[in-house]
Amino acid sequence: MEGMTETDGATPLLQDDAKEIRRITHDMNNALEIIVQASYLVNTTALSDQAREWMKLLDQGVRQATGLNHEMREFVRMRS
Repeated sequence: MEGMTETDGATPLLQDDAKEIRRITHDMNNALEIIVQASYLVNTTALSDQAREWMKLLDQGVRQATGLNHEMREFVRMRS
């Protein structure tokens, strides 16, 4: 079938689907980078203890989202 390759028993993705997921993960990575940079800049300012705790939660969420984005890219790479 066009756009499909064999991969270690995993179900391959159609070429158009893989391309679209790559585009989405690339755009997600760009959005996450904006959040990372803004978070860094906010952390360079004087923050209350409560604000610092909120920033820690934000940083944890960004790391988790970045990891999930990486997993999605690997998932597509292994199946296309």
